[in-house]
Amino acid sequence: LLTGVAHVPALAWRGWLIGAAVFALAGAFQFSGLKARCLERCRTPLGFVISRWRGRTPLRHAFALGASH
Repeated sequence: LLTGVAHVPALAWRGWLIGAAVFALAGAFQFSGLKARCLERCRTPLGFVISRWRGRTPLRHAFALGASH
């Protein structure tokens, strides 16, 4: 994918736009509600597991738990 982007003439002259877009997206993520929601779940993964683990069929439930996390 990246090698294909390198051969686009418009981006060859304006390569700085890719860097600027990446920094802009990273900055937008820092102040978004998505970051707050991600951190809310990831800071206490044990609490998430304990509150949702049922353990009836361990392999299937472990997969479903991971997918929902």
